[in-house]
Amino acid sequence: RTCALPVVIRAMPENEKPPAMRVDIYYMGENKMKKERYIIDAHCDTLCILSNGHTIREDNNEINLSVERLKKGNVGLQCFAAFVSVQMINVAPMVRAQILIDQYEKLLLDDAFMRVKSYADIQNAIDSGKIGAMLTLEGGDVLEGDINNLYKLYDKGARMLTLTWSNKNELADGIAEEDGTGLTQFGRDVVSEMERLGMVVDVSHLSNKGFWDVMEMAKKPIVASHSNALSLCSHMRNLSDDQLKALKQNGGVTGINFCASFLENNSNATLDNIVRHIEYINSLIGEGHVGFGSDYDGVDNNLPRDGRDPSCFDEIAERLLRLNYSEKSVADICHGNFLRVFSEVLK
Repeated sequence: RTCALPVVIRAMPENEKPPAMRVDIYYMGENKMKKERYIIDAHCDTLCILSNGHTIREDNNEINLSVERLKKGNVGLQCFAAFVSVQMINVAPMVRAQILIDQYEKLLLDDAFMRVKSYADIQNAIDSGKIGAMLTLEGGDVLEGDINNLYKLYDKGARMLTLTWSNKNELADGIAEEDGTGLTQFGRDVVSEMERLGMVVDVSHLSNKGFWDVMEMAKKPIVASHSNALSLCSHMRNLSDDQLKALKQNGGVTGINFCASFLENNSNATLDNIVRHIEYINSLIGEGHVGFGSDYDGVDNNLPRDGRDPSCFDEIAERLLRLNYSEKSVADICHGNFLRVFSEVLK
């Protein structure tokens, strides 16, 4: 089946005034960065690509992210994931993590970027016209079953952890595991410590039972950094309506994943599919709980044909405006919803 969803044109309420034009525009090189509509992208795997010898200044088909493309897309904060899965490495998880963290540190030598470890850092990056760069972790395998590694990685700047990739680790089962068991005691300890430290808990890739275990114990908003709506596309990595409703109750946010296989059952996706997932989630649980988690450089270019790099973000925002979303609503989707979570969780 296809994932078609009618596009709904939202009528502006009679008592709602058109948003005033603002002139507080920042400049990033030759590209304008509109402060009111900058992008937070909650997930990419670019550190893995950089570890293979590429650079963030490249502008070719071998890498989705580049400084120029990030600027064209008005990206104000990019979350850079250090992806560690024991099924895909031949070294110890912490060794692999350090290799990717070294790439993050090397990236920060580029004057286009600013390190982000706190909510205040995000604001400082935006105010200075830099691209904020937050280090995140994908796959609790990296902890090697030792809570002390969580503290070490926090000290190195990591501020988000995707608890599992799609397979099992010491914290829980991933979504691809047949048993689909939930959080282990170690997983519960990690979630509790993450909240205490000020790290964002990410449930993308997590088993369904694990998702509900996190929701039951979470005291702060959590995120699904790169997951879409299961009702529109039946990939197991997407979230059910009940999960999306629980995310709303928690105050959390899901980041729309640009992988074509997560957007459309036949993988023949365009930017319109991204808009449809945003529209669907907003219609289901209300505005305030959806943002972007592109998964750039992590899906082998299985991307919308008109959305193969971050320069497309501005076009997505324009399409939402043409659907009569207010400037504020578009700004919340672009960054405000994730920013709210970061303001409540990060220290």
